[in-house]
Amino acid sequence: MPPHTLLLRMFVFASAILYLLADWRDRRRPQDEREHLIKLKAGTVVQNLSVAMLVGATGYYLHDPGVDAIYCIVAIAGSLIYGNLVGTWWYRRQL
Repeated sequence: MPPHTLLLRMFVFASAILYLLADWRDRRRPQDEREHLIKLKAGTVVQNLSVAMLVGATGYYLHDPGVDAIYCIVAIAGSLIYGNLVGTWWYRRQL
């Protein structure tokens, strides 16, 4: 197995574990209007980031068709996961 494949698998696995832990923590947090507003604002961040990543990945794939498409898919999935985590963290600090 090439080393970059192992790193990619470790990144995907660590991202999934991190997302599940953050989701578990959020479920235990009391839900009020502030938390609902934070989730809405974080959802906006996720949507904007994922669209930007989709456009960027599409442009990169059109520019260099020799790249493996799984890297573009992982980049888009990573933007969804980390956009949610960072957006939630950011708006909890701001509000």
